Amino acid sequence: MRDVENGILWLRKSAEHGYWQARYLLGCCYADGVVIQQNHEEAVRLFRIVAEENVPEAMFRLGLCYHEGKGVSQDNKQAVFWIQKAADCGAGYDEAKEWLEQHETT
Repeated sequence: MRDVENGILWLRKSAEHGYWQARYLLGCCYADGVVIQQNHEEAVRLFRIVAEENVPEAMFRLGLCYHEGKGVSQDNKQAVFWIQKAADCGAGYDEAKEWLEQHETT
């Protein structure tokens, strides 16, 4: 258990120093309740910071939070906005593209 606590401590320190990878992973831990107590609001805060740095994984997770109403008010427009941004990144983010295809409205 001590190793896990140390790992989270260093992950938090790295996130505080601006490492997007640490912020994203910590956001995932909060969103999923893995190793630390689930906190959707904190997950959204971290995903938003990283999403604004144009990281498609964070854009996708933030979009899912909006879609599911976890940590934020449910908002399909914001969900599609962030997930579309993820899909448009570089070569694209396939998981985001698949989500958009599955949730396409006519």
